[in-house]
Amino acid sequence: MKKLTVFIALLIVIVFGILFYSKVYYPTLPIDSVSKREVVNKGNSANEKIIKLAEEKGYEWYISKINQGNANEQLKQMMESKGWTFKEQMGAGFFFEKDNEEIIVESEMWTGKYVIFRMPKAH
Repeated sequence: MKKLTVFIALLIVIVFGILFYSKVYYPTLPIDSVSKREVVNKGNSANEKIIKLAEEKGYEWYISKINQGNANEQLKQMMESKGWTFKEQMGAGFFFEKDNEEIIVESEMWTGKYVIFRMPKAH
């Protein structure tokens, strides 16, 4: 009986360890090519304020730590460095223009710490 209890306790520890390591408790990601664990690691270890996650489904995907609500400003700064001018924000959409072209960058709160941005790839 004691061996069974020890085995069950060890199994529970292993299962919880795997769940914690894989970050399965985080919300679903809108992209498939990057795992939740990779996203969290990139977000925590990067020196940049906004980090490119992937190119998928015709979009470029970025993540930013919220850091006192300045993720939106970080997006605007990144886009301005690429020559885009911020026009306006409507809800979760950020409108930018350059050379009579307009793009919309959409944002999504992924967790309480991170915002994910989706922008059209052809820009």
